[in-house]
Amino acid sequence: MKNSNNFLPLSILIIDDEPNIAKTFRIFLTSLGHRVEIELNIHSGFAKLEDELFDVIFLDIRLGMENGMEWIQKIHSHSPNSKIIMITAYPGMQEAIECIKSGAFDFLSKPFNPDLVTKTLERIVEIKKLENEVKKLKSSDDSKFDHLDVESQNPKMVRVISIAKQVANADTTVLLLGPSGTGKTTLARSIHEWSGRKNFPFSVVSCPTLNPELLESELFGHVKGSFTGAFKDNIGRVAHCDQGTLFLDEVGDLPTNIQAKLLRFLQEKEYERLGESRTRTADVRIITATNQDLEELVKIGKFREDLYYRIKVFPIELVSLKERKEDILSISAKLLRSLSKQNKKMILDFSDEAKDFVVNYDWPGNIRELRNSIERAVILCNQSFISKEDLSEKTMNVGNRLKIGDNVSLDEIKDAHIMAILLNSKSVKEASDILKIDQATLWRFRQKHNLN
Repeated sequence: MKNSNNFLPLSILIIDDEPNIAKTFRIFLTSLGHRVEIELNIHSGFAKLEDELFDVIFLDIRLGMENGMEWIQKIHSHSPNSKIIMITAYPGMQEAIECIKSGAFDFLSKPFNPDLVTKTLERIVEIKKLENEVKKLKSSDDSKFDHLDVESQNPKMVRVISIAKQVANADTTVLLLGPSGTGKTTLARSIHEWSGRKNFPFSVVSCPTLNPELLESELFGHVKGSFTGAFKDNIGRVAHCDQGTLFLDEVGDLPTNIQAKLLRFLQEKEYERLGESRTRTADVRIITATNQDLEELVKIGKFREDLYYRIKVFPIELVSLKERKEDILSISAKLLRSLSKQNKKMILDFSDEAKDFVVNYDWPGNIRELRNSIERAVILCNQSFISKEDLSEKTMNVGNRLKIGDNVSLDEIKDAHIMAILLNSKSVKEASDILKIDQATLWRFRQKHNLN
């Protein structure tokens, strides 16, 4: 099984009060390529589940005065995705039946038959693969790769995709650069899908969207009561993405205290949860992205120089949409199919005028702005074809009517620019940073122009 190209290593917890048997069993399971930990009593074993996620739990039926079967439901309620395999030195058919009825995945007797154990784990590997596929389907839709046409006709973008595929399996840190809306999140997800980590979690954390305390908790986790509002433990995205990929979007907005923790994690794979002194480890690939000039942030003291060089091991710069006009129609067609399906409409194509518009407009918000405009057009459209008029009136006004040098007032130009930035930013904070206008002013502007 270990040499198979489809091998999926499992995280395994053995709960058995016989140390020698447990250690021997761990050696065998480790030789198959799995990650294995041991606990010698049910209470420490259950506590272990507070800290870590396990694919498989080998649980002895008789643990001193405790009956392992009585803990099956408790374990399932706390760790529903774990497969529990009951083990015993005193096998009996009725006991095996009761274990399965109680929710155990299987029942094995001591001494262990290596072939039987191997086949049981192979079954679990196949089940886990299917479960991972189901999770992917549930957590994604047809728009998963909307933002990135991997069959680009643009030479620069073809080069970007080629480099991304090459670095996917290198397991190094990657820094994605480029203007907002160019598809950095989707490229990060693609790198994960092309890598050997694709069967494990991929998660996105947008650094500007949370305050420093919540961001630290989101990344590294916290224990109950560690701060106001921490009503229960949180394992954090780092633990969740063990053996997978964590994408930190807009890493330039990372607070300096968290920068230090991230640097340590990148160098040593170690971290602590908020409110806890215990040092933990995780095997997580980090991909970061920014549309800011990190070198400038280093110069003014807002970004650590050592962290900058640590995440800049492999920089990849994405291309703005106006530089890859040969891709706009194919990206638009893909978005139209996806968004029509989402909105339960049968829209076949764009009119010739609409095609001319989407190709010739500069799309300052890049693919994000294109997607937003097409989504609005799909909602407005009552025909089989998207017309030029269906494409957002706001986009038409901002993109076509008002240009520097037009015979309009300065206030009109200013309002159009603010509107364009707001419509194509991920958050009011991002727009505030770009425009150098405080967020309260932008909230009032949104209300005035019905952009809520």
